[in-house]
Amino acid sequence: MPTMTQGKPVGPAPRATAKPMNHGYAVTSLACGIAALTCGGIFTGIPAIILGMMAPRKIAESGGRFGGLAMARWGVILGWISVPMTILQIVILWYVVAFFQHLLKGMQGAGGTPF
Repeated sequence: MPTMTQGKPVGPAPRATAKPMNHGYAVTSLACGIAALTCGGIFTGIPAIILGMMAPRKIAESGGRFGGLAMARWGVILGWISVPMTILQIVILWYVVAFFQHLLKGMQGAGGTPF
């Protein structure tokens, strides 16, 4: 039905289109993926991957009520980036600790003090 301004029709009334809400799995996947890169590592990277892989099916089953596919995909991507980074950090830390232990043993065997 056209709207009226001072008795003159101005065109059809604008329709409000509701944007679907983002699914909770997608939002949580993205949040876990971001946390995994900043501080969580494997502990939040793996849940980001799992929830991000479950979200598309849940979104499809909702019949258009939920959105968030891009969030879910980014959560999976960030989760997959964080897992090998965390493993690499653990390996590097292990080698650094072993190096300093070896260094301290060598200094103690030579009769010197390390500090």
